[in-house]
Amino acid sequence: MNSAGTETDQVNQQMMMEELDELDQISRVALLIDDLSNEDPSAKLHSIKRLTQIATLLGPERCIEELIPMITELVDKIDNNPELMMNLAEQLGKLSDFLGPDSNSVHLLRPLESILPADDSVVREKAVESLKIVGRKISQQSVFDEYMPMVKRMRKGDLFSMRISACFLYA
Repeated sequence: MNSAGTETDQVNQQMMMEELDELDQISRVALLIDDLSNEDPSAKLHSIKRLTQIATLLGPERCIEELIPMITELVDKIDNNPELMMNLAEQLGKLSDFLGPDSNSVHLLRPLESILPADDSVVREKAVESLKIVGRKISQQSVFDEYMPMVKRMRKGDLFSMRISACFLYA
């Protein structure tokens, strides 16, 4: 009877540890998401570099519904910081692996399109690299319906940086 009680205690203790680990992960994700809105650039950079961790814990549906719109808003807030923009552009390409079926990668077009007009050539190059990753994943129909119209908008853009980005996307 004593050994049965010990086994039950061990199972209960293991379940409590697993629940604590899960709560710890949820807390870390909440902090990382909060840091995306933080005024401190180093806090934002820390969270941007961990977007794939956030995406893993949120799952594809919440990434599409919550994380990507937040990132799209973030682009406007950090557009004057090339380091943040470069890292964000790079992470968006990696994020395509965490959105479920490849067709969901189409949701990354909007935030990446917002990064393309950046004045900094390194930022543009990272955005182009990520868009090429996304372009390989989305359906042929999405390429015609969303990707190519985005490239055409860039080609006809007012800024030289937009037209340069379009050239790299055609290449």
